[in-house]
Amino acid sequence: MDSLGWISPEAYREVVGKYEERAKKLEEQKDRILSDYTRAAQMAEDAEEKIFSLQDELAHCKADLYDFYAKAGKLPDYERR
Repeated sequence: MDSLGWISPEAYREVVGKYEERAKKLEEQKDRILSDYTRAAQMAEDAEEKIFSLQDELAHCKADLYDFYAKAGKLPDYERR
């Protein structure tokens, strides 16, 4: 008799097939999650770069504004605060 112990070859193939199907689904789910994570991490990195860029631009605008008022002789009095 061609047997794998107490389980029949048909039952064994069925169990292995279900196991492989479940493993494949979990692998696809893992890949999807990793892809989503990678995309989210890239978006966060892009946003951080944009924030730094905007902060730099704001600093330049403030400096330009200060220079404009300095040329006009109207420097703000920061000591009054």
